[in-house]
Amino acid sequence: MKVVPAGVQIGGLPVGGLTSEQARNAISWWYNRPLRFVFYGKHWTVRPSVFAASVDSDWAVQRVLRARPNEHLELRTEADSDAIQRYVRALDGRLAVEPVDATASLKGLRPVVEPGKPGLELNRVKTAQRIETLLAIARRPQSVHPVARTVAPSVTANGFGAVVVIYRGSNELHLYKGSKPWRTFGVATGQAIYPTPTGSWHVVDKQRAGIMQPVIRGQRFRKQPAADDLLAGERDHQRVLDVVIERVRIADALQDKAGRAAYVGRILRIAMREILEIEVRQIVAEPVGHDGCRIEHDNRSQPL
Repeated sequence: MKVVPAGVQIGGLPVGGLTSEQARNAISWWYNRPLRFVFYGKHWTVRPSVFAASVDSDWAVQRVLRARPNEHLELRTEADSDAIQRYVRALDGRLAVEPVDATASLKGLRPVVEPGKPGLELNRVKTAQRIETLLAIARRPQSVHPVARTVAPSVTANGFGAVVVIYRGSNELHLYKGSKPWRTFGVATGQAIYPTPTGSWHVVDKQRAGIMQPVIRGQRFRKQPAADDLLAGERDHQRVLDVVIERVRIADALQDKAGRAAYVGRILRIAMREILEIEVRQIVAEPVGHDGCRIEHDNRSQPL
């Protein structure tokens, strides 16, 4: 009975001295063993059939029987590249770790920046190439390590940027560079009927000399042009009242007269201090139908 010459290997598997049937069984058994994956303490196995991989054992036996002593040969294998790509995509979804951005929180009355954490994502191209290489041989390494790379967070502690802390009692804005004090400003805060809410917030809209806008039940009204765009160059009192009428139409969702009057008063104080410097004591606004409002102006003047 013919045997394989001494020292012959195929697909990394020594088959020298084996008969044709022994070589066929050895090649088929070794090739169809599961691939063993290891990734940061996780272990799992996957059979080659998941990738529609197979080996031509008959061709391999004929090849090794005709080989020269100590010759190393390659296997004839097939694998579905689409199946490999699908598996790698699914693997990335299971193993990937999203990076965590740095965050700021208050401890006492000072911000503390918590550093972010890097994430992890699979290098799909290199991992797929590694699987294809292993499916081309019969005797594989004991474990396969998917190729991964770290992903830096988009916000780090060193580049965190500005943090704003507002003191409602003293109407002060404290500006920090990360957790380091930077500057302090005087600011206006909400009135008793509409107090400035406490909590942590993100700046979503920033305007120079802007006009305050109400938020009713979580719904924000349409964006208003800045006060200097509306009133720059205007010195006529009636023009100021026209601007107020436009603002009251937007504030009609406020259901009480006192709240509506306070809102109009806020708009006028901001605009007049910076641009017009007109003396107004009180403005009371009431809705008129669906299209406008009536303004009653107390003529007794008092500087704001």
